[in-house]
Order: sequence, then C-alpha cells, then structure tokens
Amino acid sequence: MRKDIFAVPIFEFEVDLKFINIPVKDEDFRPTWESRVHSSFVASRNAKIPKPTLHYLSQKILECLRTLKDPVTKISLDGIWKNKYDVNDFQGYHTHSNTTWSFIIYEDVEEGKTQFINPSMSDIQNHSPLGRSDDMPLVYMPKLKSGWMILFPSWLPHQVLSGNSGTTISGNITCYVD
Repeated sequence: MRKDIFAVPIFEFEVDLKFINIPVKDEDFRPTWESRVHSSFVASRNAKIPKPTLHYLSQKILECLRTLKDPVTKISLDGIWKNKYDVNDFQGYHTHSNTTWSFIIYEDVEEGKTQFINPSMSDIQNHSPLGRSDDMPLVYMPKLKSGWMILFPSWLPHQVLSGNSGTTISGNITCYVD
C-alpha cells in the first residue's frame, strides 16, 4: 500500500479581482530586498486596506484552511503589499518568518514566475541515484496567471524567477484556534 508522508498542503484558486482593493500610491513603491524589486512592503505597515477587501480575502482563505485537520477558527491578515515586476526582476530564495500562512495574488501578470523549493531538497539530492527524483520533485512552479491566488505555509521556501512583468499582491496570515 502506497502512502505519501510529510505532504505540504497548498491551495491554488481563482479570485475575483474586483473585490480586492489594495490602495498603493506610486511613492509607496521602493526598491526592496536584495533584488531591488519595487514593492510597497515597507508602506504596507501603515496601509489601510478596505474592510470589504479584508472580508473577501479572509473568507476565501478560511474556506481553504478549514479543509485541513488543524482547527483554524480565526485568522488575521498581517500585512498586504504589492510587488511591481519588470521583465528582469526577481526575488531570491526566502520564507516568511513570524507568520503562519502566506499568499500571492497574481494581479496583472501574464504568468507567475514563483518557484517553490522542496524543504528536503539537499537530502533528496544527496541520496537519490540521479541527484534528483521524479517521485520527490525538488521544485514546484505553479502555472498561475492574472486573477489566481496561491496560499502556502509561510515556512515553505520560494523565489521569483525573472521573466515576469506586472504586479502581484502578497500577504501574511496568522492563524488562531479556540
């Protein structure tokens, strides 16, 4: 009997962008991180996200998280920001610390370039006869486009490859249980 152990749940789903309003001014975008991607990350700490947007996102996220065994009863959206990509922009390997789940909404990109890295990559490379495994992939690159969202555990390593043009909306989520 086959069993897959240590699975990492993620969710990919379509969102209605007309319900998502992240007010960002041009001056809120600054070169950020080592890649210097223009982002409103710093300004997001003081951003006033409209309640209908927070409600819509919370409902979509809770709908997913409630399918898991962990009893999430409430969430808080702890920062939502935009990233503006030109074709040569990228983001290096990273995780989102001090939070539970994270998300990316592909606002107006033709195809997302986010690549998720298997947390066991070095062990798989060291112990697989080929240095890789078709059964235990080293990376996952979703084929998502404008109007789609990916929700993933914040500890899951990821990066953004170059070749993207447009904006994404990212955010972090803290989960609570009663």
